[in-house]
Amino acid sequence: MKKVIVVPGFLEPKKDKGLIKPLFKEFDIIFFNYDNKLNEPLEESSKKLKKFVDSLKLKKNEKVSIVGLSAGGVITDYYLKHFSHKKVDKFISIFSPFKGSFWANIFSRKRKGLNQLKPNSEFLEKLSRKKAKHVKRMSVWCFFDPVVSGFSAKGQNPNHSLFFLHNFRFMQNKFPIVSKVKKFLNQK
Repeated sequence: MKKVIVVPGFLEPKKDKGLIKPLFKEFDIIFFNYDNKLNEPLEESSKKLKKFVDSLKLKKNEKVSIVGLSAGGVITDYYLKHFSHKKVDKFISIFSPFKGSFWANIFSRKRKGLNQLKPNSEFLEKLSRKKAKHVKRMSVWCFFDPVVSGFSAKGQNPNHSLFFLHNFRFMQNKFPIVSKVKKFLNQK
């Protein structure tokens, strides 16, 4: 069974577990737990993700895929661009604020990681200039998402969804984007 690491978003690990597990029963879903309140810098969360991936017991030539939800996608993107990621074959970002979210301006007080998710932050600017290699990528974004608005979540290999993250639970297997994500994860 294909192993898929899920990196939850800001303040959402329980909700994300409830959304993802039923949708992706055919995969071995492994949740990465980190400071999802984003008090620490995103670089630190990315280092912890590296240690987590490195600690996985994999068979010879086995690779994992990573699904990053919202801020979890930015943390994963940093990990893939700055650390060795030989154990990872695919990365899917779902509604990740690669160009920032105005909500970070409201909730970021004393939260170093959340401050880094403000639009036009130095962290996001630097991250956008660096390229990750040897990992297939897909991003799911929605122009109408009220949290990660417009094109902020439009990363590499973008797939537009008419449903934003908070409606993800209603998608179930009926909507095309879920099928696209599963198909992408199953690709060789």
